[in-house]
Amino acid sequence: MKLCALRILCIIALSLCMLLYNAPPVGQQRVLGPEHARAIVGVSADESTVRLVSYEAQLSWRVETIDTVYIVDGTTGNIVNEWPNIWDGLNRRTYATSNCRALPGQLWITEEGPVPGMPVDDVAWGAHDNAAFFFADLWFTFKRDSFDGKGGPIVQTVHSGVNTGFTCDHNNAAYFPYLQQIAYGDGDGIRFSPLALDPTVVCHEAGHWIVHTTIKWPDGSPRGLDYHDEPGALNESYADFFAAWSNDTWLIGEKCYTPQTPGDALRDMADPTRYGQPDHYSKYVNTGTQSYRVHMNSGIMNKCAYLMSQAVGVDAAIRIWYYALFNMPGDATFAVARGVMEQTARELGIDVNAVGAAFAAVGIGAPAETPTAGPTLTATPKPTATQTPKPTATQTPKPTATQTPKPTVGLCQKCTNSTECPPGWWCKQCPGIPHKICVPMIGHSTWCLYCKDKWR
Repeated sequence: MKLCALRILCIIALSLCMLLYNAPPVGQQRVLGPEHARAIVGVSADESTVRLVSYEAQLSWRVETIDTVYIVDGTTGNIVNEWPNIWDGLNRRTYATSNCRALPGQLWITEEGPVPGMPVDDVAWGAHDNAAFFFADLWFTFKRDSFDGKGGPIVQTVHSGVNTGFTCDHNNAAYFPYLQQIAYGDGDGIRFSPLALDPTVVCHEAGHWIVHTTIKWPDGSPRGLDYHDEPGALNESYADFFAAWSNDTWLIGEKCYTPQTPGDALRDMADPTRYGQPDHYSKYVNTGTQSYRVHMNSGIMNKCAYLMSQAVGVDAAIRIWYYALFNMPGDATFAVARGVMEQTARELGIDVNAVGAAFAAVGIGAPAETPTAGPTLTATPKPTATQTPKPTATQTPKPTATQTPKPTVGLCQKCTNSTECPPGWWCKQCPGIPHKICVPMIGHSTWCLYCKDKWR
């Protein structure tokens, strides 16, 4: 009897030893593998991304699919939370008025659609839809909700022109910092057609909005880049680069500039000299009004953005430019911008020498990396554990082909405005297609590429 009891005690002791031996070290948790997390959700590797995160102080797997985010407890395998992965945070308000001194004017379109009784036209829909695509790109790439990151109302006015102090200039469009809105002219039919119908113009003005609300005064209020000399030219280049990135083109104003002359544009970022801009710092323009100087000299930094994109890729370059805004002083010169962007490239793991070479190629500093250039920087803001992490240099932030179902020929349908498209789809002018087509908000770039072949 005693021998039997001793054997039982030995077995119990051996079992306890085995449990202790296999237990994770103190302070650590045994975490399920990523494929186990995918299996729990019921998705494949092609349909999802998986990241290990800390969720409510518990190691967990964040499983993202095209329409849902799941949090899977890394120890138990339980799905502890889930939420939609489709952004529906647009807050657009499109107005109209013929008086540029009385902005914003009369409300024509909201997120719910046209305001009953208002004579909504294609120009209003152009501003409304083009803004949607830009801010959707901003969300999917940087998880930035509207211009202020807080879902602020995107206010635009069409048919107003821009107040010059004497007249309402209809051959212009502008972002007004003190009004927190954009206004568009209708053009004179000779030099310009309605500017709101050109997506690069809409995205350019929205780019100014992003610059203004990202660079702040010490008290946290928006400052932006000073609108004169080099900081003003850098401001214009930022706006152009945002427009080029969102629309997959280096031509700015192609669809509205000189409507009687097809194929030309207002500016060409790949070759600024094509439309009379300097492409090197040695050609910097010091004459004329400040408005003239900043628009002319933006060609230098436009060329820099183009060369940087050729070296590291457009997606990597736009991340450098965007995240650099958080450390950019409002009076930044081109040389200071170089220092800030090189530091940002380091933080993102992108080739710093390639960034420096792009600046050097347009006459801003020497080809070698200059670590001491620019101001003392603070850390670039980074997402929290429950947010989507900042993309690395090897990631593609925009939706990929595997995230967007392959469209059928019938869905590459021609349209004039978004009311003609299915729910969740908008009417967009895609590069290489002679007219607008219906595209989904998520993955519209992939859709455009597919439909381009169908309309050749």
